[in-house]
Amino acid sequence: MANEITLTASLSCNKPSIMGSATARSIASLLRSMTGTTYIQDTMLVPTSATVVALGGVTNPHWSFFMNLDATNYLQLQNGASGAVFLRLAAGDFFLGPLDQACVPYAIANTAACQMEYLILAA
Repeated sequence: MANEITLTASLSCNKPSIMGSATARSIASLLRSMTGTTYIQDTMLVPTSATVVALGGVTNPHWSFFMNLDATNYLQLQNGASGAVFLRLAAGDFFLGPLDQACVPYAIANTAACQMEYLILAA
């Protein structure tokens, strides 16, 4: 089977004090095939120390969704326990996009622990 993955996203901005007109970008029903056979969908408590994001049986992570469920604090995602930060999610923020297959995602909360929901599909 092909095109098991559907991605839909949009981003727009309208701030008249700095823009002549609104700007927007969107992708509707971008279809991708899932060549892998594993995925993980979970919620984790992210502490204030770097903690690995459990991948379960996913050995080649690719498409990912991360959402910070905390109402106050931000969290960061980094590659490895002491690796470079590649994502900062403010309270309520989310991310949808591809990961490099070599990425080993770790999460760390700022100030206080945060709940994070995630979904990762194998490449």
